[in-house]
Amino acid sequence: MKRLLSIIIISIFLIGVCVTEEIIVRKTLTEINSQGNELYSLALTTENLNTEEIITKTRVLKNFWIKYEDALCFFVNHKDMTDMGNEIMRMISYAKNNIKEEYTTSLELVLFYSSAYSHIMGVSFENIF
Repeated sequence: MKRLLSIIIISIFLIGVCVTEEIIVRKTLTEINSQGNELYSLALTTENLNTEEIITKTRVLKNFWIKYEDALCFFVNHKDMTDMGNEIMRMISYAKNNIKEEYTTSLELVLFYSSAYSHIMGVSFENIF
């Protein structure tokens, strides 16, 4: 009986961790994707990327990423997380130098990473056990 109770408690704990992971990851990646799509549409319609609006929105995206990167590193390989951070940092320098092709390419990678990580980190039996 004691062993069954221990198994139930551990199972509930693992399920709770997986649900918490799903909520944090989904919320963070959805927000990054939303901000990225907004920047993407703005970048496509703007000829000059070296504007206060684009640089400010890119910095907001960077700050949001830095704020939640540590939480995501609990659930994903740290090396994978640095890829998205590097692309966001490149976006700021590309915007300042008005290199539109490189900026949109890095932004497309950020959008790809946010959707790919969302699929990888979803709730599954493998993640629970």
